[in-house]
Amino acid sequence: MSTYRLTVNESRFYLSPEDDVETLKTALLAAISGGAGFIDLFNSARVKVALLVTAHTHVQIEEFDSIDDVSDLWQQPEASSMFNFDEWDITTAQP
Repeated sequence: MSTYRLTVNESRFYLSPEDDVETLKTALLAAISGGAGFIDLFNSARVKVALLVTAHTHVQIEEFDSIDDVSDLWQQPEASSMFNFDEWDITTAQP
């Protein structure tokens, strides 16, 4: 089972496993195509959220492998997986 994170502009919402992501995508496209519209959904805490989306709204849906705790997705990446710009030579595009 997958976990989905919906990011609307800079707000993150973790979707309930029962949510149909394809239906959500269709509703988002319909709202944006119509100029603007509200999309109702329940987040992982089962709180109902009404999102106003327009043609200028940035929407991103990410899929993760099943996880035990949604709060794990809020953690900072490990230092080894972070890019260090200080170690990169932009003139040669090499570390």
